[in-house]
Amino acid sequence: MTDAPARTWKLTLRGDSTGTIAHEYLCPEHGRFTAEVPRADVPDEVFCPVRSDFIIEGDRQVYCGRTSPWSPGGVSTRVKQGEVVQGKVETNGLPPEVCMSTRELADGMPLSEFKARRAKVHADLAIKKMRAMTGRGGKVMR
Repeated sequence: MTDAPARTWKLTLRGDSTGTIAHEYLCPEHGRFTAEVPRADVPDEVFCPVRSDFIIEGDRQVYCGRTSPWSPGGVSTRVKQGEVVQGKVETNGLPPEVCMSTRELADGMPLSEFKARRAKVHADLAIKKMRAMTGRGGKVMR
C-alpha cells in the first residue's frame, strides 16, 4: 500500500465580500420588497421597511417592522444587444444543398412549393445513396 500525498484545498473568494447584495423578501402584509444586505452574511429574515403614513408617534413615523422571510425572485435572464450571433450550419456529413434552409420561406415562397422542392432534394439524395450502395453509376433514367 502506497502513501498518497495529502490533498490540500484552497478557498478563493472572488469579488468584494464586504459589499452588499440585493435580496428579495416577502412581508406578509405589504408583499415583496428588495433589501440591500451584506454579501458575507445574508440574513434569512429582515424587518419590513414600509412606513405607515397613518401612524405618527410624536416627531417620527412608524415603520411596519414585521419580520419578512427571504423569498427567491423569479428567474431572470438577460441577452445583451449584439451578443446573439448566427452559428455555422451543421451538415452532419450531408452535402450543403441537402441541409434545410428556410430563407425562401422568409422571402415569401408558398409553403407547398417549399415542401415540393425539399421532397425533390431528398428523393434525389435517396436515389444517389441507392446507386452508391448497389454499385450502379450515375446514369439518369428517363
